Amino acid sequence: MLGVAVAALLATTGGLAAVGPAIADDAGTDEATTAETAAAETTTEDATTTEDATTATEVTDQEVEEPAVEEPATEEPATEEPATEEPAEEETPAEEAPPADETAADDTSDGVAEGVAAGEASEKKSKDATNEDLDAEADESIGILVDTEGPGPDAGDLSVMFRAAHPDTYSTADPGAADSSDVQTQLTSNTQDRFFQCGDTIIYYQIVEVGGTAEGESELTVTTNFDTRFGNQDQVGITEVTALLAFDDLNYESDFEETILGTTVSGTWSDEQISLESTITDVEAGETIIVEYRATLTCGIPPGDITGNLHAGSGGMVITQSDGTSEDVPGAGTQTVPLFADAVFVAVVPLNPTIVQGECPGGEPTAPTLTLPEGPEGVTYTVSEPGPYSPGQTVTVTATHAQGFQWGDLPEGWEVQDDGTATLEVTFAEVPCVPVAPVVIQPECPEGVPTEPMLELPDDTDAISYFVISEDEDSFGFGETVIVVAMLEPGYVWADTLPEGWEMVDEMTAVFEVTFAEAPCVVNPVAPKVVQSQCPDGTVTRPTLTLPTTTGITYSVTPAGPYSGGQTVTVTAMLHDGYGWGTLPAGWTPTSTGATLQVTFGPDAECPKSPPAPPAPPHVPSASPPLAVTGPDAVLTYAGLAGLALLAGGMLLWVSRRRGLLG
Repeated sequence: MLGVAVAALLATTGGLAAVGPAIADDAGTDEATTAETAAAETTTEDATTTEDATTATEVTDQEVEEPAVEEPATEEPATEEPATEEPAEEETPAEEAPPADETAADDTSDGVAEGVAAGEASEKKSKDATNEDLDAEADESIGILVDTEGPGPDAGDLSVMFRAAHPDTYSTADPGAADSSDVQTQLTSNTQDRFFQCGDTIIYYQIVEVGGTAEGESELTVTTNFDTRFGNQDQVGITEVTALLAFDDLNYESDFEETILGTTVSGTWSDEQISLESTITDVEAGETIIVEYRATLTCGIPPGDITGNLHAGSGGMVITQSDGTSEDVPGAGTQTVPLFADAVFVAVVPLNPTIVQGECPGGEPTAPTLTLPEGPEGVTYTVSEPGPYSPGQTVTVTATHAQGFQWGDLPEGWEVQDDGTATLEVTFAEVPCVPVAPVVIQPECPEGVPTEPMLELPDDTDAISYFVISEDEDSFGFGETVIVVAMLEPGYVWADTLPEGWEMVDEMTAVFEVTFAEAPCVVNPVAPKVVQSQCPDGTVTRPTLTLPTTTGITYSVTPAGPYSGGQTVTVTAMLHDGYGWGTLPAGWTPTSTGATLQVTFGPDAECPKSPPAPPAPPHVPSASPPLAVTGPDAVLTYAGLAGLALLAGGMLLWVSRRRGLLG
């Protein structure tokens, strides 16, 4: 039972009234003035608390001289004060002086547990105000009286303690791990490994053992006080407290029918102190009631200059019996929080910068951006390189906290450096781009004349550059196939799907193939003009061949003239660039470069031969000119002459034609 532990603990510490002010450790002993000031402040406050807790018991000289900051834990009054210095008899019924033979027990951080062992081996302390026959009453077991009629326990039946849970047994994340079986009589640096920081939960206990044999139930009102600040200027203190009945505590003993009203209190630094008044019902003899307080240590920004002690302690109790009789029960102890002047920090975490990744719509990239955050208070930021930034580039963001702050749990990616700063590496994402197709102008044939093929490359951007592979850098041929090449700049990547016509060659290269039309203009060859051999005027002529003239075609003949009858020649039609054959006329044969036509001349012409000339008539000389014939005879004469003339002309014509045929 916890009463035995209480008895042993009282024997080693000089009673509950001797549980004086706790010791708040400082970072060092180099500032004597600060230490003396804090000690004086603590001495005054703690002495007052001790007087409240003991009523008639006077504070010993050793407690009054206890330094608030400088004294090491090994010199704590709780462990060093001999039991022989305790008053022989305590007038306060709530706390009894232990037998002298128990003064040898050592009050350490495990004092309660050791006290339990010692008490169980020896005796149980009685809470009777008359303090008669303690040894006999210690051997008697106290049972829990449930639902009995009577006024209930009074102040003389109560034994109370105010303790702090050992800081090493729990954490802010897991306060339920604390238990009154492992408490600290004083929160000092040499009795614990964990020190409190801003935002931590500190757990305290009001431990009330109900002795005696009174029947019935009483109601207990418990007041607990908490400092909201260390000193006049700082902003570190307990500003939020929650109280609960620790039913799961190993030392809690009752019928578990108790209830508690008044479970929360809050305040501000300017309040200097807040009090939580809680009322516990159904308090019966034989029970051990444990009220657990979860106090939040809060800090301002900045926290201020931490000196002196932060107190939390019992402010007294009032027990009310069922018949309405009320009695005051003195408070039982004060706890201080060991915080160092250079160890109270506001836990802050850096914020992530705002990053907008680059984009590459239509192959035209936009640069990524980085905007440094603002806040929380006490944190500033720098970046290793100012913008503008490029995809794939890595920069380092550095966060620096001001004095009085420390890093909490850093977000993912942040790392604390040796100089106390926190850094975050930011690598801008590679931006997916798509190339832009070139502008292709195919050749056309307006008015029978082809236009030249053309290609316009997209403009180069910061992400993509373009060039073309062709036979001629300055112009393109009909039917030519050229390759447009798109090259990425560092920091950019191709999108998973490229536009139609583009093919990715490698991570940095994509190609686009363009084939120009071969023959926008369609033409047909024309047959040459052939003149066969003839025989005009009795002379045989050679055959001739005249090539035509056609737009887009060049003609040639092999072999060249002059030609002979029966000879065969080849006429070739060569297309100009931009021209192509339609449907070839009969006789034309297409070739790789044009078309050919075979032409065969007819035989040479034959001229007819001329007939032989008739013999000339005999010439008869005349002796004298003939006389003119007159009369009817004259007409006959002239008619005969005309007939001869006609005959002679016909003969001459026949001879001439004959000669022509023969020649």
